[in-house]
Amino acid sequence: MEHDEPLQKVLNENSTKKYYIQWDGFKVNHTAHSLVAIRRLGATDAQLAQFVKEPRQINHLLKPEVFAAENDPLTAGSPASLLGAKTSYYVLVDYYEKLLQQKYGCSLQRLIAGELPSMMDGILGAALHGIIQLGYGYVARNPRVVVEGLAEIHFSHFPLKVSLPLSTLGDFGQGQLDILTVLKQVKADEDLQKFLSAGNFTKELGKRGVVFTYKGDLMIDYINKVKLPDWFDVSSADEEQLYRLMDWVFACATTVYTLAEQKNNFFLLHGVTAAWCVRQVLPPLGKQTADVLSAVRVFLCSLLAVYISEGCPGFCELSALPESGTAAARSWESIVVETLSSLGRDAHAYKVVQVCHDMDVATGSSKETSHLYKTAALISLGSPYSRLH
Repeated sequence: MEHDEPLQKVLNENSTKKYYIQWDGFKVNHTAHSLVAIRRLGATDAQLAQFVKEPRQINHLLKPEVFAAENDPLTAGSPASLLGAKTSYYVLVDYYEKLLQQKYGCSLQRLIAGELPSMMDGILGAALHGIIQLGYGYVARNPRVVVEGLAEIHFSHFPLKVSLPLSTLGDFGQGQLDILTVLKQVKADEDLQKFLSAGNFTKELGKRGVVFTYKGDLMIDYINKVKLPDWFDVSSADEEQLYRLMDWVFACATTVYTLAEQKNNFFLLHGVTAAWCVRQVLPPLGKQTADVLSAVRVFLCSLLAVYISEGCPGFCELSALPESGTAAARSWESIVVETLSSLGRDAHAYKVVQVCHDMDVATGSSKETSHLYKTAALISLGSPYSRLH
């Protein structure tokens, strides 16, 4: 996509230079994600141009001038002091642009490899949107969107607080349970549920934040129970195994989203798109195996925290979903045509369809996994968002 000039043009013209990264206090600007997603689905140049004119896509977005005061570089503070401070976003964008040019020789790969690992523990902030922005920016090879993604991770950084460094793998990879069984154990954890029912939350520190802040070690314990694929060996993982592991993580996130009783749960949905985006930024990390495994663990803990914050919904059988029956008779071509037939959909739907389509096609999924991905895509297209809380 690096040489897709119409895409690069529309991304640069509609970057955060034009619209702020957030709106309505905490909601996130999805313009870049959506443009890359619909292009990967086959959107024409005309559709790209029309997308950024659709009222549903742009009318709610804010102009950068609203935030001018907090972005004065003379008063904003150092980058270190801005980690997780949720202020001075444009100061951070400028910071990463300078790093890209002056330290990393304009190499997006080197920039990500050099800056992402130290912040990966905090990707849960802003409901995973920083890593989503970064992943879409890197797959498009768009420097502006990449630095916006790193700036957003920095801006909204919310770390997983654990007793041991995340690089200390411990029992990771030794588990014997599938992801749904582990989540059912979380749901049945009386001590955890009592802690959560105490209601000691604020708007700034909701359930996801409380879990990451006070129950980080417990999250690691539960993630360590998850059985990794038989072909994966933590002690000798090579690059190919790491990529395949992230494909498996994507399948886990999609399973949780698709089978959750709260159909099309708004936050579980973000686990699907974020999993794909984490997969996109693995190549820059290359042979930094410890960084990749830390990223996988943090992502799985993030997925677990989202599940907890959504009230620990139960799960249904895939065969019980109406969309499952429909998916059996649908081709990806027909699903993609339906998706692009309207540019006024909620932006999340384009991304779910695109990542599920990409993963199915790119990984040569089994018949069962392909069916799961089509079902997830149809749920995102046809169901209203749900939340238990």
